[in-house]
Amino acid sequence: MKSLIPRFNASRMVMDYVMKLYGPANWQRRALGADGGAPARALAEWKARIGQAWSGVRLRLRETPAEVIASGAALSLTVAAELNGLEPGDLVVECLCGREESEDFVVEQRTALKPTDERDGNAVVYRAELLPPLSGLQQFQLRAYPYHPELGHPFETGRMLWV
Repeated sequence: MKSLIPRFNASRMVMDYVMKLYGPANWQRRALGADGGAPARALAEWKARIGQAWSGVRLRLRETPAEVIASGAALSLTVAAELNGLEPGDLVVECLCGREESEDFVVEQRTALKPTDERDGNAVVYRAELLPPLSGLQQFQLRAYPYHPELGHPFETGRMLWV
């Protein structure tokens, strides 16, 4: 009882809600309400622009990565993204590195690919050198999702593309 009660009680639960949910929601409300709500209007306009363009956004691996790399070696990833009128900063292209465990993909590392000045036709080229976290069989997944600094959660828009 001495070890469990401090971890499982109403006071701790309320503090978790305040620190993890209510506090961040209040901070975002203040940020979006600043300057007469200008940040909220800008975010709404951005979301509308994302909504109109997202169906035309496309991702593809530009180069097939090596199937086998030595432990400690970097994995070079290059993705071409057709943005359909969006800006490179309007989305995050991200590599999730991890392992398959019991039919679940367990993410051990997230790495954002950075947009370059290079173009592949109409596509923006995103690139990263990835150092996988552990030796052994590793897998990776590539995805992109809209990004704006005023979002309350990275996946708030409900949009995501996978390569």
